[in-house]
Amino acid sequence: MDLQRFSGDPKYAKLRALGIFGVLALGFVLGWLPRDAVTRLDFVSVGQGDCTVFRHAGRTIMIDAGGKSEYVDAGRRVVVPALRELGLQVIDMVLITHPDRDHFGGLEAIAERWKIGSIGMPVHFKGHEQAEEIVSLAEHFRIPVEWISADSSIEFEDATLEFDYAPWGPDDSDNFGSLAVMITVGGGSALIVGDADAESEGILLTTGDWGAQVLQASHHGSRNGSSYPWLLEVDPDYVVVSCGRDNSYGHPADTALARIKATGADLIRTDLAGTVSFGLGEAGFEPLR
Repeated sequence: MDLQRFSGDPKYAKLRALGIFGVLALGFVLGWLPRDAVTRLDFVSVGQGDCTVFRHAGRTIMIDAGGKSEYVDAGRRVVVPALRELGLQVIDMVLITHPDRDHFGGLEAIAERWKIGSIGMPVHFKGHEQAEEIVSLAEHFRIPVEWISADSSIEFEDATLEFDYAPWGPDDSDNFGSLAVMITVGGGSALIVGDADAESEGILLTTGDWGAQVLQASHHGSRNGSSYPWLLEVDPDYVVVSCGRDNSYGHPADTALARIKATGADLIRTDLAGTVSFGLGEAGFEPLR
């Protein structure tokens, strides 16, 4: 798909969607409202789940939406208050790395309170039972759904989000097919890989250069992710573990923490530090204290 231009106004973002099915709906929202030009990357403390917010040039991309269980609607109780504290106005796009409830469960509560331009998911999850729940929710709120293929990307201003994933089939775990999102902007780089395990990390290692300043530890710091080869390839300065305090899964695992610490990267945990935020400085992403 060729570079899409939204009106002749240079204020509007340029967008490239190589291999994304349909016209990427980010364009429906871009340019509607004047917004702050802050550049921030926030790993939102949402308990046992993931929710990452990237803001740049007045645009907001969210990666995963926090959780919801039969006992607790973390979307309403935790995610929405945390996002309000960040001062979000409009969410241009929500990327769901894979259809597990600790990654998409908060979406309904978010959609009730913010305008969402589109929802993006890996195309191999099309027809997946829980992905269809997301599609139904999107239809209810009239949010376009975009099915993302591997080796695709979007651009706005000087920011690029590149997408990839290990090839997934119905007999694989949902974690295996998690979307990898590489964010690059102004000398800064960050990598989010959902709940990818060591096997899917190994497949990703064959597809390109994954070096990044900031890495979100896969699967909340599970022992099955953040493998040595993966950590050596990414060579991060900071590793963020998104997990809930005293969670029943034992995340983060001691073995994963040992591998991360062995890289020399600064390790930051949302269960201990709360929301972990980075701004963009001369050297790229820098922690906001």
